Amino acid sequence: MAPRKPRCNFKECKEAAQRIAHACTGLEDCKKESHARNADKLNSERTHVIKGV
Repeated sequence: MAPRKPRCNFKECKEAAQRIAHACTGLEDCKKESHARNADKLNSERTHVIKGV
């Protein structure tokens, strides 16, 4: 499954080109939330070494 891309929820940011290149104040927060969500998912899927086997 592909990771979710950060999406801006600002009203004027509906077209794809605007979401890519605009100076919305909420875009950085969206990116940070997406990064944190992805990091949590990857950490939960990490394998652990079992010593002594």
